[in-house]
Amino acid sequence: MKNNYQKWNKSDLYYAVIQACKGSGLNYIDVDRKKCFVDKNSYKLISKNGNLISSIDLDKLFKVNEDGKEEQLGKFRTFFGCSLIPFIFLGFGAIYLFFNLWAYGFLGLIRNQEKRYLCVESQEYKKLKSESEKEIFLKECISN
Repeated sequence: MKNNYQKWNKSDLYYAVIQACKGSGLNYIDVDRKKCFVDKNSYKLISKNGNLISSIDLDKLFKVNEDGKEEQLGKFRTFFGCSLIPFIFLGFGAIYLFFNLWAYGFLGLIRNQEKRYLCVESQEYKKLKSESEKEIFLKECISN
């Protein structure tokens, strides 16, 4: 089974190795691109003088698993999925808060209006003559 890097041409593989090395903190300046070659699963970096600078394991450099797929995407998906967990909890909390405000706030106002209507329509309220007595009666009637 061939890995992804074994399907590349020599120039593309050279640039991918150099970029991956720069990403991991290694900076090779005196490398002759034409003299570099692949030996099994390692990439040999040769200097312009013809000396071997480094032998890099391509499987470790590109982090290839048994299926031949790169693991970088899986790590990103895991990180992205784990970073969504707090937002999921915040979403459920917001839904819970909304329903509580709906039930006790808006529906409570409707219940108070219904109680007020029943109190105003009662015979006791109609018998009262002054506004202050009516107001006191409404407060007592709604609170009960």
